[in-house]
Amino acid sequence: MEASNLPAKKPEQAAEAVEGEKKESRLTWWMGWVVGPGLLILGIFGAGVALGANRPDGWYASATMWLFG
Repeated sequence: MEASNLPAKKPEQAAEAVEGEKKESRLTWWMGWVVGPGLLILGIFGAGVALGANRPDGWYASATMWLFG
């Protein structure tokens, strides 16, 4: 059996590593499923409000009024 050059991990260090990974994955999930789509929807909505308020006779405002009425 060969000796390993890596130091043995203590159980406490392993538990801390798992908790750190959970926090990172939770943040990644939050950014990917909440913040990203939220910014996209907010951007589309904000652009629609700005364009509809400044150019109410544009084709996009007419199409929106035709669809949603």
